[in-house]
Amino acid sequence: MGTFVKVVLALVAIWIAFMVIGFVLKAVVTLAIIGAVITVGVVGYNAIKGSSRKQIR
Repeated sequence: MGTFVKVVLALVAIWIAFMVIGFVLKAVVTLAIIGAVITVGVVGYNAIKGSSRKQIR
């Protein structure tokens, strides 16, 4: 194989690697945002619900 073909294949491999890394990072950020929203919702729900609950003494 010629040098040009090797360079092109290396660039394609790097491009694919960056695509995969970008997809994974975007998925992780999206899941983190969803988790934060769910956590805030649960904490808020428990704060509202817990105010009317009586404590055991």
